[in-house]
Amino acid sequence: MGEGKAWADGTDFRLEPNGMEWFVLTPTKRVASRGTGTLNGRSGYTWLIYGVPGGQSGKDQLRLVVFETECGTVVYDSDPLSIHYDVDVLYLMSELTSGAVQVHLNLGPAGAHPCGNG
Repeated sequence: MGEGKAWADGTDFRLEPNGMEWFVLTPTKRVASRGTGTLNGRSGYTWLIYGVPGGQSGKDQLRLVVFETECGTVVYDSDPLSIHYDVDVLYLMSELTSGAVQVHLNLGPAGAHPCGNG
C-alpha cells in the first residue's frame, strides 16, 4: 500500500501511519487517502491526506489532517483555512517547499489485470 511518516519541524508532532482505509486518484490527478496511525506514540488517531499537483504557482500542494478517531476532534490540520474535505472541490492554500506529490501504481506482472480478468 505504501508507507510514510509525518512530522512538524520544531515540534514533537510525529505521525506514523499503521493502516490505510482508502485511496482516491481523480482524473485530474488529485489524490486523497484516509487511514489510522499513532501520534507521538499513542494510538487512536485517523489521518486524511490530500495532494494537488501543480497548484496556483505550479508547485504541488499537500494537506494533512489528523483527528481523534473516537470523537473526531481535529488535532492537526496543515491547511486550516481549507474548509472542504471533498478532493474534487478542495482549494489548498499551502504549497510544498520541497518534494512532490507522486503516485506510483503497481499493477503486478506486465499485462496482468488487477482484478484477474484480463
